[in-house]
Amino acid sequence: MRRILRWLFPEKPPAGRSPEAPPGGQPPPSPFGGAPPGLPMAPPSAGAVPEAELSRRIADHAEWLDSGGKKGARADFQGWPLRYSNFFMARLERADLVGADLRNANAQWANLSGADLAGAKLGEADLFQSNLSGANLRSAAAPGAIFFLSDLRGADLTGADLSRADLRGAHLQGARLGEANLAGADLEGAELAGADLAGALGLMPDQLDSAVRDPDAPEADLSELSPDELAKILSAHGQWVESGAAEGRRADLSGRNLEGAELAGANFRLALLAGVNLKNANLSRAAFQGADLHGAKLAGADLGGAWLLGVDLREANLDETNLEGAMLRAAKLQGASLRGARLARANLQGARLEGADMAGADLEGADLERATGL
Repeated sequence: MRRILRWLFPEKPPAGRSPEAPPGGQPPPSPFGGAPPGLPMAPPSAGAVPEAELSRRIADHAEWLDSGGKKGARADFQGWPLRYSNFFMARLERADLVGADLRNANAQWANLSGADLAGAKLGEADLFQSNLSGANLRSAAAPGAIFFLSDLRGADLTGADLSRADLRGAHLQGARLGEANLAGADLEGAELAGADLAGALGLMPDQLDSAVRDPDAPEADLSELSPDELAKILSAHGQWVESGAAEGRRADLSGRNLEGAELAGANFRLALLAGVNLKNANLSRAAFQGADLHGAKLAGADLGGAWLLGVDLREANLDETNLEGAMLRAAKLQGASLRGARLARANLQGARLEGADMAGADLEGADLERATGL
């Protein structure tokens, strides 16, 4: 705790002495790495609700809490447009925020314990060190939200979208995270003892390794799938794609071991495949439009004629991979390894190749118009 306080509030130098600039003029490092939260606080409310009205309702809610419900009124923000609103240090325990639009809101140090935020929109919201213990966040959409050092103990996050969320140092003991999307979430130092991660989506081994877990908790299931299990997942995914997400279920095979799988012509459109192991797999003519293959292991795979339009293949390993005739237009290949890859007649128009290793790659007849990073 002292490390965190020193980082957030560095001591002022004695009177008469000028402060020493840190090396490079940078702020002191975070105990979890990266930059500190956005202090000082966000500007006054910019939401659709006037700030005076918002402040009045928060004050009424505080009175309702303090009087045991005899005075004031419980805050009812159900479905309200509160984007960019200011809830800094607000007391909103047990408030009704179901379906509220809180994107980009400033809720640093807010008390939302026991609040109902089911289905709320929290994308990019700043909830630094807020209290969300016991809160209902089922199906909340919080991509890119900041929960740094927040208290989420016992919170219900079932089905929530926490992709790219900052959960460093967050207290998630006993939280329910079943079917929550944690793709790209930063869990460094997060307390996960007793948390229910059954069916959580997008989890990578390195995310779990950086968190503080219950040593007796079962490992996340990143095991090899049987052909029947894989067929069922892809069938449900096909229904999900064709129905516009109304039926079936989106495939999340992130981190799975599918080495050598026979998947010619498979439909992976919009699938979550970050870090998947598809070494030496047969993926010829497979469709991957909109899929996330960031960090995927595809060395030696057959992707001849595959459709990879705009696909995220950053940091992927494509060494010795067959990509002859593949559609890679606008693909993101930054930092990818394509050593010895066969790219004859591949369409790489507008592809991003910054930092890609293409030593020994066969590019005969490949279309590299507007490709960058070569």
